[in-house]
Amino acid sequence: MRIVRGPVTAEILKKAGYKVPDVYGDPAVLMPLIYESPVREKKYPVSVIPHVGTPAALLSEGVHVIRTETDDYRAFIDEIVSSERIISSSLHGIILAEAYGVPAVFCAEGMENEKMKFTDWYAATGRPAYRCAGTFSEALTVPPMDLPELAGMREALIRTFPKELWKSKK
Repeated sequence: MRIVRGPVTAEILKKAGYKVPDVYGDPAVLMPLIYESPVREKKYPVSVIPHVGTPAALLSEGVHVIRTETDDYRAFIDEIVSSERIISSSLHGIILAEAYGVPAVFCAEGMENEKMKFTDWYAATGRPAYRCAGTFSEALTVPPMDLPELAGMREALIRTFPKELWKSKK
C-alpha cells in the first residue's frame, strides 16, 4: 500500500493488520493537472451536487443542480468552476470543487451512514473539525470550509504512483 484517502482509512486498515503509510490523498485532486477549465466567470451563486441516490424532492427549488451521472467530465467540471459555492452530498463533488478552488459545504442529508469517508477527507486535508449541514435547505446558510492546501497531497499522489507497473516492455 502506498497511499490511502485519510487517517480514518489508515486506522481501519492498521487494525486489520495492514502496513499503511501515513501518506494521504484522493486521486480526484489531480484533475486540475489533467483538465484546465476554460471557465472564467461565475454563473451560479450556488450549485448542488447531490449523491447519486439523493431524491430530487430533497433539493431546494431554484438552485442549480449538477448531476454526477454523466460521461462528460469537462462539462461537469465546467459547471463546478462556474459556481461561486458548491453544496454536495457527494464526496467527490466536494473534492473536485475544492481541487478547482470552489468553496464547498458538505450536506449530510441522506448520507448519515457514509459520514466516515467525509471525515476521512477533511482530516486528510488538515480539517478534522469540519462543518456540515443536516439538510439541503440548511446548507444554503452554512458557510463553506476554508479551502485546503492541496499541493502537498498532489505531490504525494504523483510520488507514490506505481510507475513500475506501466513500464513498457522492449
